[in-house]
Amino acid sequence: MNNQLVIIDYGLGNLASIANALEKLGISYQISAKVETIKKAAGLILPGVGAAGQGMSNLKSKGLDKAIYDQVKKGKPIFGICLGMQLLLSFSEEGNVDCLGLVEGKVKRLRTTLKVPEIGWNEVEVQSFPTRGILATKLKVKNLFKDIPDNSFFYFVNSYYCEPEDNGIIVGTTNYDGEFCSFFMKGNIVGAQFHPEKSWNAGLQLLKNFYEMSLGERTMTIIPAIDIKNGKCVRLTQGKFDRETIYDDDPVRVAKQWEKEGAKMLHIVDLDGAKNGTQSNFAVIQKIASEISIPLQVGGGIRNKKTVKKLLSLGISRVVLGTVALENEDELKAIVKDYAQQIVIALETKGGKLVIKGWVEKSDKQIMETALKLQKLGVQRFLYTDVARDGTLTEPNYRVIEQLKKNINIPFIASGGVSTIDSVKKLKEIAVEEVIIGKALYEKKFTLQEVQNVN
Repeated sequence: MNNQLVIIDYGLGNLASIANALEKLGISYQISAKVETIKKAAGLILPGVGAAGQGMSNLKSKGLDKAIYDQVKKGKPIFGICLGMQLLLSFSEEGNVDCLGLVEGKVKRLRTTLKVPEIGWNEVEVQSFPTRGILATKLKVKNLFKDIPDNSFFYFVNSYYCEPEDNGIIVGTTNYDGEFCSFFMKGNIVGAQFHPEKSWNAGLQLLKNFYEMSLGERTMTIIPAIDIKNGKCVRLTQGKFDRETIYDDDPVRVAKQWEKEGAKMLHIVDLDGAKNGTQSNFAVIQKIASEISIPLQVGGGIRNKKTVKKLLSLGISRVVLGTVALENEDELKAIVKDYAQQIVIALETKGGKLVIKGWVEKSDKQIMETALKLQKLGVQRFLYTDVARDGTLTEPNYRVIEQLKKNINIPFIASGGVSTIDSVKKLKEIAVEEVIIGKALYEKKFTLQEVQNVN
């Protein structure tokens, strides 16, 4: 992988205008229709002027549709511009054509008494994220619009607009005899209905920020784990409660130490709560939340919306759900409705089946089928653990991790079995967004700084 952006050439893009803009910014780029070049890019720009039907036809004829889909699902950033934005969705009314399907939603014709197409300058109002928006998403949007004045004007040429199924990914809206989505962001996927390359300083800054985001997306977040049992920091082997090692009597002290060493986030598990379905170590978690400033991800015994809300009120960034996601679909739907961006669903397996209730009970559910179903319900992030490898200092289950990366299109966190720097490098090659590490750090197989240097 290199530091270049690739402008995808599929016969319909305003390639020269985008290339000129990148040259002004001093950004390295290539214009290419080659799959191998796309694979090596730091980020992709999918431009477009024309009709959706012709656009998809051109992409398919060059084998670019699959290449784009595969690379984006592996975490590579993509910026869809105008028609390129529309092609990221599932379906377009323009020609009634199926599109790339990277973002669920439809492209619809502007319904207005004004002239169509809309041509000219119009304001983009950047939306303020609701409280359910996770910190990482807020920071990404903030960075993407860094140094761009509020309510800036951008240049539009469009007869159609995007209507994502998830309104939570809509970052910017524009009014043209009615409000429509003019900018969205879903993880590593960015779409603009306007033309940043024709939008003077604001547009150039947006392209610059996307490039910086593309370089940043190549890093993998290392998350130290703090497992709490009977108020102490412990590690279990293969999730067995009778095989524990106590590393510190004070989990708060441990959390402060990880923060001091440079951790970007902590993963905290209430092991007692995971087993009995209650918040057994809530006071400890509350104290950690009040005394450190980095984001926290908390799991263990969280079985209802009330508890999710209670934890989030402490300033917890993410809440991990396991048992409730597999046993109570109605409760899960209620949680997803209000807190989709702040929950993580734990997919934890033992002997090929998903397990629940602190890994004590085995269900009859398969991981891939369950993951796809939960994704359709609106889940935005998964955490995968092979329980048989957790705490064993062996290696992660790369086969299942690669299958998840191939078949789902939302971020997920890998956990279980990480024991060497090489295993972390392998996960980075697979393009895992985040990895949780516990025993290897506590047993000093490597330091946090050493493993973060993998990036």
